[in-house]
Amino acid sequence: EFLELYVDSQDDQYPIIEQDVSVTVTIQATFSTLQYLVLGGASSFFCAEALKGIKFSALKSIKLQVDEATGLRDALVAVNTSCSPRAFRELKVVETPGGDPSGDGIVVTGNDLWILRKFKFLTSLVIYCPFDLTDRDLRNIATWWPRLQTLSMGKYGWRIAHRVTLVGLLELVKGCPRISELDVAFNPMQPAGVVPQ
Repeated sequence: EFLELYVDSQDDQYPIIEQDVSVTVTIQATFSTLQYLVLGGASSFFCAEALKGIKFSALKSIKLQVDEATGLRDALVAVNTSCSPRAFRELKVVETPGGDPSGDGIVVTGNDLWILRKFKFLTSLVIYCPFDLTDRDLRNIATWWPRLQTLSMGKYGWRIAHRVTLVGLLELVKGCPRISELDVAFNPMQPAGVVPQ
């Protein structure tokens, strides 16, 4: 029901699922009862590689705890491929304090979150790594995940000027009426001529 793994390098992934490179048939592992997965690693890339070839039919929650969130897009693609849209409810991505919070690299954008849009039953999205979102991205989040109860983009995620405004926050709240925990920094200055409704 619960599994916690730490992937330190590419070589560490192979004990999770052995693949014979001389065989052209892809080996597929299925975890039919696993509901909670904590996957840690030196980078998101290693977590993505560890998830390849695995199917989780009942997985409700994944926590990716990485020293560096670089390669997160690959990890999100792996989550999209590995998890059932009917079961999956929570995604948490944490760049650990051992990572470099002073860097300027953006790791997550609205285009990255688009990869996960098939998870209509998602109730919690927590991302603690560098990101850049816009009002349009919040509108999309509300469209993709109307059951969202938690959206937290806190910690040191904002590394550029905030592009989310009150307009985007209002669209998110309207589209996600169950939202009870919201941790999103925003720009309080309204664009010229825009009045929040």
